[in-house]
Amino acid sequence: MDSLLGGFASKLSGVHLTGSNPVLVTAAYSDISQYLKDEIKDVLQNRRNIRLELDNRTGGADTIIKGQDPDSQKTLLLDEVTRIEREWEDWKSPPPIVSEEAEQLRAKIGEAEKQIARLQNQATSPEVSKQKRRCFHLADDLRGLYRELQGGERALIAHLQEQKEANVPEQELEEEQHTKQLELEKEVRRKYHYGFSDRLEKLYEELEPDGWLGPNDERLFLNLQDPHDIMKVADRLDEVGRNLL
Repeated sequence: MDSLLGGFASKLSGVHLTGSNPVLVTAAYSDISQYLKDEIKDVLQNRRNIRLELDNRTGGADTIIKGQDPDSQKTLLLDEVTRIEREWEDWKSPPPIVSEEAEQLRAKIGEAEKQIARLQNQATSPEVSKQKRRCFHLADDLRGLYRELQGGERALIAHLQEQKEANVPEQELEEEQHTKQLELEKEVRRKYHYGFSDRLEKLYEELEPDGWLGPNDERLFLNLQDPHDIMKVADRLDEVGRNLL
């Protein structure tokens, strides 16, 4: 096609009026005529006049093409050659191949958009509003339990200070502190597991399928070992409650 177009353009000087046929049908024209628009062939073969906008030859201005005029014919044909060249280049330049990574990323984006839409719909439901309140209520109750732990630790420190001032041996104080601290933490864990574990597990089962809570939350909520982590649970519940619009 490239050689055909170049050859035709270089041979346009051979196109002229002759007898009743306005176009000298050269070999080049014969080859390229199949690619011309029907209206263009009609002008050339039937000596008609036509008003066209020839972008490449006249700067976009409307032009009267006279089928009897060789110069007009050449202008028209050269414009057609330019058009065919442009379309040929477009055809030769296929759209870029989308990589597998790009397809995977596009799929992930699509899934994320669906997830966002689903969560937005759920966030406006009465059930979500109820879950939001439960998060905040549980967080407040857990902070109350944590304050109980802190109060017990402060009382233990004050008791040990009194014992120290009463000249109780240091080793005996250390043993008492260790024993009392373990007893305090055990009692707080007992209250946590009996008063909160079931409620937290139920909340987790409701919120996990939609991504509000995950495996790390499950471990924190349901396998609490250090009672000082109660504040982490409360803070996490507050965070989830705020995210539940």
